[in-house]
Amino acid sequence: MTIMELENIKNLFDGSSIIDYKLTSIITADSILKMGTLGKLDYYKSFPTRYFKIQLKDGGMIRGIEGESVIRVQYHAKSKNESQKLIESYLQAV
Repeated sequence: MTIMELENIKNLFDGSSIIDYKLTSIITADSILKMGTLGKLDYYKSFPTRYFKIQLKDGGMIRGIEGESVIRVQYHAKSKNESQKLIESYLQAV
C-alpha cells in the first residue's frame, strides 16, 4: 500500500490528533492481519461491513473497513511523532 494522501481531521484538546490516510489500494483481509501485528487487533468479519480496529501499543488506534482505501489513525500526543513514522513506513511496506 502506498499513501496517496493524508488529511489531518482533528487535533483534540489533550494534544492527540486524528489523521485519515487515503491509500492507493484497497484494504484486504491479509493487510488487516499484517497491520494487526502493530497492536491488539479486533476484526469484525461477521459484520455486514467488515470493520477492524487496532489498539496500538502506545494507546493510539487504527480503524478501517475491509474493501475501502482509507484508514483513520488516532495518535496520542506523547508518542505522535514516533507512532506516525512507524505507521507510515509500515503502510508503505505492506
